[in-house]
Amino acid sequence: MSQGRVSQTLSGLVTAGLVTRRADPGRSHWSVTDWDDLADWWLGRYPGPGGITTYWFGFASAPEQARTAVTALRGAGVPVAVSGDVAADALAAWRRPLRAVVYAAPSGRSTPVDLSTVGLTPSGPDEATLELTVPADPGVWAAPDDLDDRVALPLADGVQVLWDLQRSPASDTDQAVAALRALLRTRFRAATGQTR
Repeated sequence: MSQGRVSQTLSGLVTAGLVTRRADPGRSHWSVTDWDDLADWWLGRYPGPGGITTYWFGFASAPEQARTAVTALRGAGVPVAVSGDVAADALAAWRRPLRAVVYAAPSGRSTPVDLSTVGLTPSGPDEATLELTVPADPGVWAAPDDLDDRVALPLADGVQVLWDLQRSPASDTDQAVAALRALLRTRFRAATGQTR
């Protein structure tokens, strides 16, 4: 992203009252005015990760399917991140995950990894229990500082997990989103020292 685009984006966030510029002795920095307002703004405007998505069905639990896909993709040398229901359950358990969302980095392979070799069947989006995406958005990947050593699976960025969780077909998605938002808000405040 260019410096001009960063400035343009920050200007829009300032106008919306979502960030402010603070001057500390010797330097200035940007500060979020309210985490929830900024999260709402982003969630309402994010167009999704783009890229190419395939849908898969399996009989194992969603976490087990995610582990199986991660193992197969890593075995092929493809970096991966888990998102959606399964990642939210690993971070802020609320309910049994129904669908796994897995992001795979572009591999440069001439043929994609075939998940049917690990017991999954290609399906349509409505019946899928696993969604595999090679995203166009590089922002789906968690920053190295955000990786949680207590979680066995490689997870996507927290707000990406939140966005994917909102798309879950479960009837209690709103409650699961609220639980994950509370965790992400707490982590943000702890990392920044901010209270809002």
